[in-house]
Amino acid sequence: MEKKQLSPYISVVSPVYKDWEGLAHCLESIAAQVRPPAFEVIVVDDGSESQVPEFVYANTKDIAEFKLGPIAHAGASEARNHGVTLSRGDLILFVDSDCALERNCLYELARSCDKNPGEVAFQLRITGEDGDIVGRSIRLDLSAKIGRASCRE
Repeated sequence: MEKKQLSPYISVVSPVYKDWEGLAHCLESIAAQVRPPAFEVIVVDDGSESQVPEFVYANTKDIAEFKLGPIAHAGASEARNHGVTLSRGDLILFVDSDCALERNCLYELARSCDKNPGEVAFQLRITGEDGDIVGRSIRLDLSAKIGRASCRE
């Protein structure tokens, strides 16, 4: 009998700098995932002067594992790196605070990992509300979870 591959544990890392309303919408989209695998959400506050408003926490009540990791203002890339150090996931998904996930994003990502266990990177299409592509995807090869990374187009 063939053993079923377990879905990866996903760490969703979202850096934020002052965009609390955008983050609330982002977290709402994460909490609304359909058939999600096990996941955690790590929000890294990149030195915002104000405290996290209560309405942001309201959008985390349906997220089983939520962490807030504040740092001194150093930019989005440093905030992402800090999020990786706090993560426990087999797979890391970076989602900017002004972005939202489709309702089946985490499920489809885990399903792709299960179907392709030898792959170390996946590409996501980034679209705006009108469906137009607003970003390019790159292939990211990770030598270790917090190791060196190289990007190829």
